[in-house]
Amino acid sequence: MNKKLSWIFLFIPVLLILGLFFIPVKKEILETQVANAVAVKGQLAPDFTLNNLKGQKIKLSSFKGKVVLLNFWATWCYPCSMEIPSMESLYKKLKKLDFHMLAVKIKDKPFGQKFVDEKKVKFPVLLDNNSSIALLYGLTGVPESYIIDKKGYITEKVVGAMDWDKPEIIDYLKKLIAEKK
Repeated sequence: MNKKLSWIFLFIPVLLILGLFFIPVKKEILETQVANAVAVKGQLAPDFTLNNLKGQKIKLSSFKGKVVLLNFWATWCYPCSMEIPSMESLYKKLKKLDFHMLAVKIKDKPFGQKFVDEKKVKFPVLLDNNSSIALLYGLTGVPESYIIDKKGYITEKVVGAMDWDKPEIIDYLKKLIAEKK
């Protein structure tokens, strides 16, 4: 019993010391990531090319002239799953206008058409298999979304889940859609 107790008393201070060492490092890495993020409201959205579920290459800049809702998500993310129906509703309401939606799934686990079929997703899903685009955008978590105007500039950044088919959001997007290119 005494050996177990002495190991515990030895182990706890070691853990505390290691914890004090690693916590500032993680904070410093996060601060550096945020400082180096290139996806900033008012700036041009960083361009990228990713494959969709059919293996076709999709390039963000090919949608210049349209308003784009760019959403980053993961299959394990409950808030992400909760916002999918409102995203689908928004997509159905605006897809015939100068509007496009891209849902970028970051690397998390094997994924395929089955998930999309179960959720009845019709908007395009892109695969960021190594999370390089998530890093390029400086993601702090998921879901995280960007509204990009017709000229390719980020007009809004939304951190967290959103009810995307609220009338005020639809009005805001329609206002952007109505602007000249």
